[in-house]
Amino acid sequence: MNRYILAFILAWLLVPAGSAADAIAEGDRLSAAGEWEEAIAAYRKAISEKPDSSVALTRLGGAMLARQRYSDSIGYFQEAISRDAGNHGAFIGLGISYLHMGRYDLSRAALQEARKLPSGKQEDIDRMLAWIDRKMAGDRHP
Repeated sequence: MNRYILAFILAWLLVPAGSAADAIAEGDRLSAAGEWEEAIAAYRKAISEKPDSSVALTRLGGAMLARQRYSDSIGYFQEAISRDAGNHGAFIGLGISYLHMGRYDLSRAALQEARKLPSGKQEDIDRMLAWIDRKMAGDRHP
């Protein structure tokens, strides 16, 4: 076996199983404290350790959303959804990001997808959808 491949496999096996989870937990702690740039760094670390983590991608998208970096957040939410189509939090974050960008049609579509998933947040989603519907109706009738 090629020694580089062997070294890669050994390095991958030696990464502690909880390291991505630990980085997510650290990001959550930092987010709760409002230390957004440090939280972003922690979530990026989690993603570097576990690139397919829908949770880490969603949390990074949420941190970007909190920093009003809407375009950046959308990419992370979309990636999270591509990893886990049942990730209601990513759909909600995507909907809110589009909402802040004035993309009501895309916001509504993302929130409708979130509404289909079990989350316990259906009433909140319904309120956002009703607001978007009112906003869209107002935009069509000056």
